[in-house]
Amino acid sequence: MTAIALINAEVEPYLISDSLITALGPSPDNEKSIWIPALGTIKSEWLDLSPKNTNKEKTWHITRLGRKCFTLPDNTGMLAFADDCQAAYSFWDKLSDKINTNKSYDELFKVTLNTLHSTISEIEHEATKFSLLGIVIDENSQRTPFVHNPTVEFTTKNFGVCYASGSGAYLIMDIIKAKDKVITAKFPLGTISLSEDLAEHISAEMLYRESDIRNGHEVNSPLASFCGGIYEWHKIDSTGVRVMPRRIDLHFLIKEKRLYLSRIYLIEQMETPRKPALERYSTSIINLGSEFYPLPKSGSQNEYCTLVADENMGVLINSTFALYDTDKEINMPKRLSGRANTDTLRYLFSPAPKIARTRVTVGNNENTAITSRWYSEELGAAPVILELVNDQLSININTQLIDYAWNAAKRLSP
Repeated sequence: MTAIALINAEVEPYLISDSLITALGPSPDNEKSIWIPALGTIKSEWLDLSPKNTNKEKTWHITRLGRKCFTLPDNTGMLAFADDCQAAYSFWDKLSDKINTNKSYDELFKVTLNTLHSTISEIEHEATKFSLLGIVIDENSQRTPFVHNPTVEFTTKNFGVCYASGSGAYLIMDIIKAKDKVITAKFPLGTISLSEDLAEHISAEMLYRESDIRNGHEVNSPLASFCGGIYEWHKIDSTGVRVMPRRIDLHFLIKEKRLYLSRIYLIEQMETPRKPALERYSTSIINLGSEFYPLPKSGSQNEYCTLVADENMGVLINSTFALYDTDKEINMPKRLSGRANTDTLRYLFSPAPKIARTRVTVGNNENTAITSRWYSEELGAAPVILELVNDQLSININTQLIDYAWNAAKRLSP
């Protein structure tokens, strides 16, 4: 089903997409369970809660996580798809053939809007089963939106023309409109633009919403809207597609007048420029620790508060289309996921990675939460430092973030 969005499409475009792959009917897997970053191991079969559900089949299941963005050859843009995966793959397959044929005659051939429109027309009725949002960059470095079957189009004061598609389109639209409403002339710009802040905010906000225990059991929650996983985002500038910057998300929970760190995520994206378009990017998310960590009261004299992660679970998410291109007789795993062992920790955290971006969310298990961003350039120090000490992962959190969380907790507490 999906949730994708194209924000500020005509001026400073950013493309956003979720990674949950679903299908109608019961799950064919015997275990009927799946690991999701925000919820851990959950059942893979669910009931359709939508009041508009007209399908005879009320059961649906989660098949895997997969990237729904794909780059165009020669870094000339990016598209994201929503709704029917098989129909979207038919488009990609036809487009790939067209690209390969044209390049055999003209090595300088590049995809244009006409290329995309003609490919859509060639797949006929399949074209009605999916949506596409994206940006095409021409030979003059001009960026032009490409939109096919959008669920909703709307104009905002601060983010220009926006589009959203898929079953979770209205969830993303509501976040965009809420953010647009609170921005005033005094809103601090900081080191990034309003549009980039929004793209990262959507990614962090939807991940937070997915961790709610009511997710999937209430109408309009992410799982009940057939979307979720991790939301990747990309800036598309005049020279090509930009990789989503590495970040950490911290979720603070207020419980019985105490403050806990309930979730710690490390989110990053890898790019291999020489790989084919479908294999160029992969996205990973690692849950650092599996406990609720009680936090000290504000006022600490130390610059950092150190926690030791007891267990680290992660997943590497590749293109949704990659499995379609794989020989059916080859038993390829749907995704790489599991517990990070010592060798993996050494590979990932030795030497310690530099992480300049952190998103903080403070909530009280109700419908209210306070969010903020913390960047090294704006804070004057690293918000979070990860380091491997005696093969154990230490998470060092700047105490300014903890002080902020306590102050936010006071605002949220009755």
